[in-house]
Amino acid sequence: MATTFAATVKVSIDGQYIKTDDLGAARQTLGVAIADVFASGVGNLQADLYAEVQRTVTNPTTDTIDLTSTLTDIYGVTFNVATLKGLIVHHTGTVGNLTLSGTALANAGMLGASGQNIVKPGGWWAQLAPNEGYTITNGTQDLIDVDSSVGAIVYDIHLIGTSS
Repeated sequence: MATTFAATVKVSIDGQYIKTDDLGAARQTLGVAIADVFASGVGNLQADLYAEVQRTVTNPTTDTIDLTSTLTDIYGVTFNVATLKGLIVHHTGTVGNLTLSGTALANAGMLGASGQNIVKPGGWWAQLAPNEGYTITNGTQDLIDVDSSVGAIVYDIHLIGTSS
């Protein structure tokens, strides 16, 4: 089965910021949009792999995601990524923190100074590298670890990448 990939990944803020005092109201219109458009392929601004899954992690167990063998796309094909171009993690719950770590994130330089990233309840964490991406090496640099600070936390993970 031949597959193609086409997507726009964007972040935007639309709205108004208003401050009222004795002299009246000052208003600022907000209009910020950053977007990258991906075509099908393995070069700059291209991808040929996509996976999205909803997972649950329960404290104290670590949910380990292997980017080269454990995820499948919606067609049941193993998500075996060579270059990770985009990663979005959404904490869908209302309590507890998600902690992101692991060799795939560490070796790609996607972790904070503490060696991990924290996603608060209702929050999301995203990383996008539409041109070069992050090299994922099977067996040594392909793991994302997700931990929960309390009980069970449901989260969504979205991955964009290339097969070579």
